[in-house]
Amino acid sequence: GARDRREQAATLFFAIADIGSDRAVDFFAEVAKSDREPDYRRQAAYYLGIIGGERARVALEEILRGR
Repeated sequence: GARDRREQAATLFFAIADIGSDRAVDFFAEVAKSDREPDYRRQAAYYLGIIGGERARVALEEILRGR
């Protein structure tokens, strides 16, 4: 059900964040900006902050500005 999907997404997000590459930042930026599920958007923004770096910072600023 929905809970299982959320748990699977949380595990997947953690694994992607652990990689921490530019592709991970791009993935999280896209999810944070446009996913229909608010919880996924929150998690994506959180992991952008965890990954850090200039690329993640720019993505977070764009999210805050609603771009």
